[in-house]
Amino acid sequence: MEEEVKKEIKKEAKKKAKKEAKNEAKEEVKKKAKKEAENEAKEEVKEEVKEEVKKSKEKDLNETKPLYKMTVKELKEVAMEIPHDHENVAVSDMKKDELLTFIKEAREIKEEEEPEKEKKKKKKPRERQTLSKKEIQEKIIQLREKKRAAQETRNQKKIDLLRRHISRLKKQTRKIAQT
Repeated sequence: MEEEVKKEIKKEAKKKAKKEAKNEAKEEVKKKAKKEAENEAKEEVKEEVKEEVKKSKEKDLNETKPLYKMTVKELKEVAMEIPHDHENVAVSDMKKDELLTFIKEAREIKEEEEPEKEKKKKKKPRERQTLSKKEIQEKIIQLREKKRAAQETRNQKKIDLLRRHISRLKKQTRKIAQT
């Protein structure tokens, strides 16, 4: 009998040990799952914060950027934030000039000075000096000397520049000779 009691006690002890081991394993799994869930939640929060920061930066840029410099897409985003009735045209169907007028009216902005595209100022044509044939020939001689000096230093850019200049002057002398 004593042996049977000992066996039963051992069985009960083994069962308790198994239950405790299972409970401990369950608790460890639960802890791991909790940590994973917390990490996932933290990552989601970080991503949301990043998106919010990105959006706020875009809004700041949109607000600081003059309307006429915004793209149609940016203007539509700004216009969608403004409460309005879709009486005439929906915001998505508006063109840039319509969007600009709509936003200006909604925000009660007076005509914003849109700088006109600056045209390149044309340079005044230089007054040409009418040189005589002799003066041009003297200039050609000077340029030929400079060209020889450039050839000695092997400065190809300067050589080409001088060659073209000499050629132009030669053409001028021929024109003068014809008249």
